[in-house]
Amino acid sequence: MMNSINRHKIFPNETLIFPSLDRSSQLLFASKVLSNNPVLKYKLDRLSKFPAKEHLPTSLPEELASNPFYNLNNPYLQDLL
Repeated sequence: MMNSINRHKIFPNETLIFPSLDRSSQLLFASKVLSNNPVLKYKLDRLSKFPAKEHLPTSLPEELASNPFYNLNNPYLQDLL
């Protein structure tokens, strides 16, 4: 998994990510870990306006800012683990 994540980090910022599954449960998990993250709050708000099964694309900068798996070097997250 970390190899894939590290490969994503080198793509251009214009890269769109199209999830293959419903992201709502993942975003709820992320919101518990990164509760003060404004990008994550924006994504949760956007998701709430769409049907539950909607797979909304996201940008690479959004993922880098809001996905805990892209932020494993963050000292705050390391303390939680």
